[in-house]
Amino acid sequence: MVRKYMRFPGGLGKAVTLSYDDGVQQDIPMIALMKKYGVKGTFNLNSARFITRDHQYPEGKVWRAMIDEDVVPTYSDPICSVATHSAHHPTLLNASEAEIAQEILSDRIALEKLFGKVITGHAIPNGPYDETTIKVGKMCGLKFMRTAKATKSYKYPKSLMPLDPTCAHSNPDLMELTEKFLADTPKEDPFLFYLWGHTYTFEGDNNWYIIEDFMKAVSHKDDIWYATNDEIFDYAEKFSLLECSADGHIVSNPTDTEIWFLAGGKVHSVKSGETIRV
Repeated sequence: MVRKYMRFPGGLGKAVTLSYDDGVQQDIPMIALMKKYGVKGTFNLNSARFITRDHQYPEGKVWRAMIDEDVVPTYSDPICSVATHSAHHPTLLNASEAEIAQEILSDRIALEKLFGKVITGHAIPNGPYDETTIKVGKMCGLKFMRTAKATKSYKYPKSLMPLDPTCAHSNPDLMELTEKFLADTPKEDPFLFYLWGHTYTFEGDNNWYIIEDFMKAVSHKDDIWYATNDEIFDYAEKFSLLECSADGHIVSNPTDTEIWFLAGGKVHSVKSGETIRV
């Protein structure tokens, strides 16, 4: 039997992605930094909390929701994608199935109308969740639900429902983990450094340097794929659809995407509609 281990486009063994919550005005300078360094990510939005341009926050208020007119222009940049975060940002733990479904589906419907695309990702608001949260998320058509539980690992996640990130940008071990990730080489399954947080905290804590230092460290590397959450997990889903012979030596790709994998110590690729022998 020939074992196959996923590799990202171009045969790369590592990927980096960001995940930032709430849809706040500080996402605009965040996206500018992402474009500067070529790092991509996903923004998790609460569709019922956008404000009008004439809305006035108290002086010194750091958490400021995105202005409704700016939502589509801001998050339509190809450096990012969008996911749901529940319409009103309630804690979903101990909520009824109907309440959870209402929050997720109303957010998904609103965002899909705004952006004209299917949205199947979600970041669980406030952290707490239970099996019911995940069950209802699946019923609502979600493919991944990100938690706030740090694994401090960059091994490709075994589960996307729920999906535990590497860490938040506030984690004191961030740069140590980053250095290990950059120096390490995947032998079997690929690596994914998955960083999450809230951009308004950079303003509140006056520490934009944390995310810029991270981006500087990981950017412009030949062995890293920089992708949104959706791009990574859609690609992984297509990898799982590869069809293999009983002995594993014949591989057929029924998807619309060229897929790369490691087998027998070598990196192979199989184009859309192609069948190869490894």
